[in-house]
Amino acid sequence: MPDTIRDILLAFVRVHILHHAVSERIYGSGMAEELARHGYKLSPGTLYPLLC
Repeated sequence: MPDTIRDILLAFVRVHILHHAVSERIYGSGMAEELARHGYKLSPGTLYPLLC
C-alpha cells in the first residue's frame, strides 16, 4: 500500500478515535473492536501509538 493511502487511512482512524474519546473513556482493546466493526484491521503496534 502506498504511503499516501496509508496516511489517509490512519487519519480516518484518528478521527474515529477522537470521536469516541470526546464522549467516553477509551481503551485499546475496545477501540480495536470498534474499529474492526467498521472494517479497519489494525495491529496493536499500529493502534496503540495512535492512542498516545
